[in-house]
Amino acid sequence: MTRVYPSAYEDADSQPFWAALGEGRLDMPRCDDCGRHLFYPRAVCTACGSERLTWVTARGRATVHSFTTIHQRDGGSYVIALVDLAEGPRMITEIIGENAGEVAIGAEVVLDVTGDPPRPFFRLAGPAQGRDA
Repeated sequence: MTRVYPSAYEDADSQPFWAALGEGRLDMPRCDDCGRHLFYPRAVCTACGSERLTWVTARGRATVHSFTTIHQRDGGSYVIALVDLAEGPRMITEIIGENAGEVAIGAEVVLDVTGDPPRPFFRLAGPAQGRDA
């Protein structure tokens, strides 16, 4: 069964994010005053209120904070995870790949930008590690 993803919502604050995904990167704003990385994209730092933000490219590495496996009636399943990006922000994503079902809390994952329009998914970086959910 082919899954349908919601259409991308692009505005002035998120346009650089979507443009970077089109080039295979995960970009996000970083506050020039306090250094915090922000996800989801926005115009004002949530830590200090500064409007001085610079777009930077994330390393594309994260750690699984939590996850759930969605089981579909047709017998298929997929994994939705809350991951902590190496830069600090937490984001919701889908874990993809043949071994996605082996995901565990604490597992290291790597960015995989794919789809049309491109979306930020993650894959397990290696053998599953951490604790089971």
